[in-house]
Amino acid sequence: CGRGYKTQEVIVVERCACTFHW
Repeated sequence: CGRGYKTQEVIVVERCACTFHW
């Protein structure tokens, strides 16, 4: 994962829990 699963939740990028590939 490179970014968060949401545009307003880019902080989740640290946990690498994005749903879709940005």
